[in-house]
Amino acid sequence: MYKYLFIAIACLYSTTCIAQQSDVKMCKPRKNATNVYFKLGSSILTNATINTIDSLFYNDVLNTKRRVAIVGYADVLGESTSNNSLAEQRAEAVYNYIISMGVDSAYIQIFAGGEVQREKTVSGYPEDRKVTIVPGEDVKPEKVIMIDSGTLIATVNFEFYSIGIIPNSMPVLDTVVKILKAHPGMKVLADGYVCCIHFGCCKDVDVRESGMKEEEFRIFDANRLSSNRANVVFTYLTTHGIDKSRIKCNAYGYQRTIIRDGKKIHGNRVEILASTK
Repeated sequence: MYKYLFIAIACLYSTTCIAQQSDVKMCKPRKNATNVYFKLGSSILTNATINTIDSLFYNDVLNTKRRVAIVGYADVLGESTSNNSLAEQRAEAVYNYIISMGVDSAYIQIFAGGEVQREKTVSGYPEDRKVTIVPGEDVKPEKVIMIDSGTLIATVNFEFYSIGIIPNSMPVLDTVVKILKAHPGMKVLADGYVCCIHFGCCKDVDVRESGMKEEEFRIFDANRLSSNRANVVFTYLTTHGIDKSRIKCNAYGYQRTIIRDGKKIHGNRVEILASTK
């Protein structure tokens, strides 16, 4: 799992691909991937980890206009279930730190590589207690766009597994309000999405103990979170003078892929689509 997940991530961010007979694209790992390390059983960023990430920004390996993939891992000490959860937590810790440096969540992909499979030893493998950071291509920040057909598309980005709006999305919402006030006949769709849901992320104990199968829970919780995100946008627009009859909320969870200009777009967002029809 460890080997092939990293290759798949590298494929997203590199053009050096080798076509296989199975039609699965395998890629050479990028040379500029960076590992940051954690203490045994911990997902807390160490000073060394923070310094490494800071240096990536200082040397322009990472910046606020560049995509990045984050992959969390754990070594074989302990139970596999808890190690896989720990790998997620480590990836999320790095994700949150990179967000704090001003990178838009839309530019970040987060993965859990899980427990790295090796022969178990008494001391384990400190080099596997890590997160791999893979820089990608530069992108332009998304703006509110008026399309020729009269449809308005805006993107509001959210924190990972949260209904908290990324601060640099607030001006986008304010612009939407201005445009809707200038076009009183325009109605709005607020389509909520999530990037992914892991069973271990559940914060609702009652749901976790309900006996749901893992995939049933993922769908349920993803739809719930995407609905809550759409409602956050709904509340913002209505409290800023937009009549609620002009807004319809949709929850698409993580099962519907967003495609813009022929490219798949990361979740953790609400897309606002407005039309004069």
